[in-house]
Amino acid sequence: MAEGQTAAGWDAERSRIWLSNLADCEAPLVPVSAAIFEVANLRAGEQVLDVGWGAGALTVEAARRVGPQGRVVGLDISPEMIEAARRRWTESNLEWLVVDAGEADLSPEAFDAIISRFGVMFFAHPEAAFRRLRMACRTGGRLVTAAWAHRDEVPYFAVPYEILTSVLDRHHASYTPVSAVEGPYSLGNEEQTTRSLQAAGWDQIQFSLRRDRLYVGGPGTVQRAVEVLIKVSSVLAGQSEDIVATAREALTKGLQQWHDGTGVALPSGFLVTTARRG
Repeated sequence: MAEGQTAAGWDAERSRIWLSNLADCEAPLVPVSAAIFEVANLRAGEQVLDVGWGAGALTVEAARRVGPQGRVVGLDISPEMIEAARRRWTESNLEWLVVDAGEADLSPEAFDAIISRFGVMFFAHPEAAFRRLRMACRTGGRLVTAAWAHRDEVPYFAVPYEILTSVLDRHHASYTPVSAVEGPYSLGNEEQTTRSLQAAGWDQIQFSLRRDRLYVGGPGTVQRAVEVLIKVSSVLAGQSEDIVATAREALTKGLQQWHDGTGVALPSGFLVTTARRG
């Protein structure tokens, strides 16, 4: 739920925010991981690269699926994320690599599968990064990624964002709007993403738009979901206590209808993209 990221990367402050709210940020994404593994169909003994893996939850599950005869490399630009993952996970078939995917010097044809959960959308130069990943993938190997669609297709983000910006606009508050088509939403256009992948040499490119409902902050009360949103929303940063209090009231009222008895479940909108190296 890192609203307001840029496609240029992931800096230390963004890592700090994610890690300080780790459970709240990771818990809602379990269905996304399941969608990736459903398509990737990892097998025992395979070599896997996980790109932009956050704090390692997807990576460690991949390591368990390929077993002790396999290997999984977690690649991320953030040393803070790598350090957090090393503390959390100790599986012997895991490796960690701190590097920008667009500049990574990866061994040619080293991996059977390359996976990514909301990592590829932060590539500063997607075509160049996808080309490097293709070179690291074995002939016949596959790429499976999840990336957010444009925000207007993702109620999980669009509903809270509209509530918050409506409050700010009513109070004539100053804030920096978050683009609906850049940053975390930069790969939300299938045609544009296809062009980048094709230019990088990938074949058999396919997309599936998923609408799985995701729990804001994980299962819990409306109040819990609201507090998570208050903590991670970039448009509330630096706002007065009165405005934050009004935003809290507006979110509580607006999200009540989405509580399904387990948590605030908003429809998502993420593209699962698959491609092959021919």
